[in-house]
Amino acid sequence: LLKNSIIPLIENSYAADPEKRLIFGNSLAGQFVLYTAMTQPELFAGHIASNPALHRNLSFFLNKNNLGTTITPKPKLFVSNGSNDDIQFREPAKKWVQYWKNQKTHPWVLKIKTLDDEGHMSAIPKAFLLGTKWILESP
Repeated sequence: LLKNSIIPLIENSYAADPEKRLIFGNSLAGQFVLYTAMTQPELFAGHIASNPALHRNLSFFLNKNNLGTTITPKPKLFVSNGSNDDIQFREPAKKWVQYWKNQKTHPWVLKIKTLDDEGHMSAIPKAFLLGTKWILESP
């Protein structure tokens, strides 16, 4: 639906640049961002996952067999967590970060950021701003 209906609808209706296509999500939507980054990295040039809620599906996100095809250039993936986020969200996200930091390769250019003094919802604006700036900056 996203790939075959929503993205074409937007890009056929508005002046959109597929080379700069971004997706942002917080909490469960942050989990969806990680899902798209892992399974279909070609859909977006940049992915911003803020406080991804991985506590119910962590095993899926720690499995390299769930990765889609690696593309060139690699899309960017910005993952942030609020330092004051609830432990039920923060701990699984830390496990995800640690797992992927230890991998020699993955299908994205990865940047991890802890947002000091931010909680589950208060981190949204800062995550969006920092992630977008990093993704769109010139190489």
